[in-house]
Amino acid sequence: MEQFVRKILIYIIVPLLLMLPALFGFDYLVKKNAPSFKIPPDISKVFIGDSHIQCAINDSIVPHSINIAISAESFYFSYYKLERLLDVNPSVKHVYLGFSYHSLSNYYDELIGGDFSSEIAPKYFSILPLEEQFRMLYWNRNSIAPFVKGIITHGIYQIWFKQYFPYIGGFSDYFKDTSADQLSMDKRLNFQFYNEGKVNDFSELNISYLRQIIKLCTSKNVHLTVLKTPLHRYYLNKIPLSYKNKLGEILKSEKIDAIDLEHLKLSDECFIPDGDHVSFLGARKTSIQLKKIIQ
Repeated sequence: MEQFVRKILIYIIVPLLLMLPALFGFDYLVKKNAPSFKIPPDISKVFIGDSHIQCAINDSIVPHSINIAISAESFYFSYYKLERLLDVNPSVKHVYLGFSYHSLSNYYDELIGGDFSSEIAPKYFSILPLEEQFRMLYWNRNSIAPFVKGIITHGIYQIWFKQYFPYIGGFSDYFKDTSADQLSMDKRLNFQFYNEGKVNDFSELNISYLRQIIKLCTSKNVHLTVLKTPLHRYYLNKIPLSYKNKLGEILKSEKIDAIDLEHLKLSDECFIPDGDHVSFLGARKTSIQLKKIIQ
């Protein structure tokens, strides 16, 4: 039995020891050869966050702005992306960060280091500090093959195409002729805020990195405003009260500037079925209203 266990350990450890030098050697090449994301010097406003910002803010409507939001991006990844962005783009003076009730839910932990991490994290691997890269490898130890494959694929594209930045998103909303649907909203609410009928705990990791983003912007003398995008009235009314209270507490305790568009009066056709994201029509109306507020 002891000999069998030894063979199993050798079978696991030896490939791992061979893989790590190769992986970090490859990561060094990516860092050395892939350029940093540079934005035009007339851009002073950056919109960052997850799919709610990606779908809602048309940066062609808001002057001197760029939307770099990307689907399923947690504050953990936004922090390291923003850290890199601000280092090489001194023209950025104002950051608008998507922030809403779902941002507080521990379902986001699955996107950072859980079951869905191997699909999301590889695109950010090259901009993470070494300690966080090891953390990512540990979190994805049960899905190490697809995780490493993703890192290598994104890395090759970054080196080869030069202008490929997998961690940079942008305004993207192809939802036309859609409408909010109660059944879809119920499914979305259950996914974000409940687990087996019980209200989810808060994501301490995501909340911690929200505070890190606040400190980062302060240290860079960059103004930070959190942005709450529109929510369908049915969806909004069904959000657990504990989440509404928690979001209010954080805004108050951290003294964060906020633009609240969650109550923006939009028709059902301005939302996609989940009631949590706006449609293309909703994005236009949201962006026009935001432009008025900013100006």
